[in-house]
Amino acid sequence: MSFYGPQTSENDAVNPFLNYLLLVEFNHNGSKTMIRGFYAADGNSANTGSDSGAVWQVRYIPEVSGKWTYSAKLYKGDSVAINNNIENAEQIDLTNSNGKFVVVDSEKKANDKNFKGRLIAKNGYFKFRDTNDYFLKVGADSPENF
Repeated sequence: MSFYGPQTSENDAVNPFLNYLLLVEFNHNGSKTMIRGFYAADGNSANTGSDSGAVWQVRYIPEVSGKWTYSAKLYKGDSVAINNNIENAEQIDLTNSNGKFVVVDSEKKANDKNFKGRLIAKNGYFKFRDTNDYFLKVGADSPENF
């Protein structure tokens, strides 16, 4: 999900990764989940290589189908991204900071890896939360040794 806020750059004196904090609250039937967002430059910097822009993003996968709402707030302050103290931070306007969406049930079949549910880390291994099956990455670039 993308939001449009202040134009900034990775090289600005007010660093967008350190001095801004995007918090997005997702709500479903009274259940609330707060997710941290991030500065995304032009929104496609992985492909464009851009180091500046006005796009802020959050990634969240709801686990329950139904109607959801969201509310995003962007804060600016000295090291606010690492100290999480929004009391002394300035709230910055974002476009489409509030909205709603609908999550539908998956149409994945049993032979699809996404059918098994969310992947979690447990005891140093990746497992599917719903089935307790282990996830093993195999193939090119696996294992990754740096």
